[in-house]
Amino acid sequence: MTSGLSVLEVDLPTGYVVMNDTLRNYVRSGAVPNLRRAEFYKRTVFYYFDFVDQSSTCVDLRADRWFPVANTTNHNRIRIYDYYEPGMHYTRLYTVEDLHMLNICLACGSYQCPYCPNFNAASLLGASFISWLTVLTVYLLWHQWMHRPGR
Repeated sequence: MTSGLSVLEVDLPTGYVVMNDTLRNYVRSGAVPNLRRAEFYKRTVFYYFDFVDQSSTCVDLRADRWFPVANTTNHNRIRIYDYYEPGMHYTRLYTVEDLHMLNICLACGSYQCPYCPNFNAASLLGASFISWLTVLTVYLLWHQWMHRPGR
């Protein structure tokens, strides 16, 4: 009915991190009475519990995007197991459909990317016309300045 020392592993999508200081402060807060330790290592958050019983135990997890990543895997793993008997485990998958459907232009959001149709709406013809117009204007001003009277 009650386990011994148990570990909850939560795999995060690529590009997301949780700061270990945040996890340590969460454990110190005492929000989850039987939570003794939490750490982030290689895309996985580990929660260590003194025990797990039949009552419901909830933990908060806020992961921040550290790198712009898109089209990630749709399924990530959550696993809980007895620390001394890892063969006794329960595994579930959770989906992050929004990240799976996200393309790199929406993740990056840079207007400087020449291949991004969402944020760089300048057409090649329009850009080349403006470039030639700028060069022509500078040339005409320079030519007018060089041939002014008194020079």
